[in-house]
Amino acid sequence: MGNVSWLGFLCVGGLALIFGAVGVWVLVTYRRGKQKAQESAAWPSVMGKVLEAYVTSHTEIDSEGESVEVYAPRVVYEYAVNGVSYRGDRLAVGPVATSRNRRSAEQEVARYPEGGEVRVFYNPQNPAEAVLQPRLQAGNALLILGIIFLGLAAFIACGGGFMLIVSLLAQ
Repeated sequence: MGNVSWLGFLCVGGLALIFGAVGVWVLVTYRRGKQKAQESAAWPSVMGKVLEAYVTSHTEIDSEGESVEVYAPRVVYEYAVNGVSYRGDRLAVGPVATSRNRRSAEQEVARYPEGGEVRVFYNPQNPAEAVLQPRLQAGNALLILGIIFLGLAAFIACGGGFMLIVSLLAQ
């Protein structure tokens, strides 16, 4: 096998390792988030007050390279645990879920009118950590992304193995 074949094989192998590592990292992040969401369902709760509730937006680049506007609900609330006041803005565990559909973000915000009371679930080991919904936010997206990266790693690795076999047979 020539130097060019080995170099190509090493590049393909390195690319497969990178995609595999990213896939594993995303799946580990998903698993940790899912575990934290399950724990949050058992967290104690207190009543809090909604300070702000609105929809945020920003521009992202989609998979086709097009600019798209995405929306997310933003709710800021205050609550007290053992006489200590806290302020939170997390709806659920995990990354903030965005959507191209402004209406879905508006519907989520409508559940939390400014000045209204809200049940706040807080981490008993760290009361500053709190959520309004004890669930994993955007969890399926992480799971799918992890699977895609691992699939790409396997596809690239198989391609590299095929490339190695063909070059060995060609000799």
